[in-house]
Amino acid sequence: MQRYKDEEGDRVAGEEQAERGRLQDGLGGDPEPEGGDRGAALEEEERADKRSDPAHVPAVVGGEGGRGNLRELGVDDHLDRPEKTGVGGGDREVEDGESGHGGASEQGKTFTRGRNRAGVAVRDRLPLRRKLLSLLGVKEASSGNSGPVIEGSAVARMFGGIAGRYDRANRVLSGGIDRYWRWRTVRAVLRESPRRVVDLATGSGDIALALRRQLPAETTVEGLDFCEPMLEEARRKQGGRPGLRFAFGDCLALPLEDASVDVLTIGFGLRNLEDRDRGLREMRRVLRPGGALFVLEFSQPYAWLRPLYYPYLEKLLPWVAGRLTGDPEAYRYLGGTIRSFPRREVLAEQMRSAGFAAVRARALTGGIVALHRAEKGGGSPER
Repeated sequence: MQRYKDEEGDRVAGEEQAERGRLQDGLGGDPEPEGGDRGAALEEEERADKRSDPAHVPAVVGGEGGRGNLRELGVDDHLDRPEKTGVGGGDREVEDGESGHGGASEQGKTFTRGRNRAGVAVRDRLPLRRKLLSLLGVKEASSGNSGPVIEGSAVARMFGGIAGRYDRANRVLSGGIDRYWRWRTVRAVLRESPRRVVDLATGSGDIALALRRQLPAETTVEGLDFCEPMLEEARRKQGGRPGLRFAFGDCLALPLEDASVDVLTIGFGLRNLEDRDRGLREMRRVLRPGGALFVLEFSQPYAWLRPLYYPYLEKLLPWVAGRLTGDPEAYRYLGGTIRSFPRREVLAEQMRSAGFAAVRARALTGGIVALHRAEKGGGSPER
């Protein structure tokens, strides 16, 4: 029995040492998801997508079973393939019919100290990451609603105050990757072949303008926002381009008829809604049966990226944004909404509760951003 305990203790110590090594290197996670036979054309398209992502960098991944392969940090292009992430990503597959709770999500696990069957003490490995975040003065994000209080009129005033410098700040703060995120959204919309597209919370109109450039002339494109100074920026950028209309519109009370839109898009606006559930129900109301909603929004990054991302979000971003826009408080608020916004699988479940079906989520750039696609289902929203 003593020999068994000694061997078990050596094994546990070896596992702990390997885990520390991965955390110290800033790595972790499962190998990239397996994919089926997608055909030579789609494989070439995926390789082109990966090369186009500025944050798509290979990283060595360790793990059990000899998993020492390379994991690329970009994500799959197609929303119809479920996402697989594990310890590193903190997520599980997110697809229709799954809540995403439990499974491989480290936030869904309970890590406790105790002893194994051989009586050897087992240490909790999760606090290693928490200790690193603590040293940087950052608390780990939770899935609760502990973020800043969102009040619609205050949000409109805030965006109105930074409208003229909003685009420049976005380019600098994202390193230009925001253009790639919007490009992925527009390309996903093109697959729907819609006749009428409405971009909600359109802001300065980047997504709506890109849709107008890429969609056929017979497709109607509109951009709605509840902040007039931002709409003025969008109209200025439009420069008289035909086939595109910008107008006032509140996501909580859309000025659109029932079942009148083929595709809705909303980029980085859902987290600023005063009532997210009400907003999602409004979006479902105006979609035609089988119509699609695309939500491009910030999310919670993979575990290996959090020790770098959260300090940037809380400390560096407001400082840089303050120099660019003169309003660091606006970006402290925005950073708070990002930190408190739910993980991909949680948002997918909220969309299902609002009556959407066939919900898919795709992580982009290390999980910093996610692109959700959902269809208007035939059922009724949950009450």
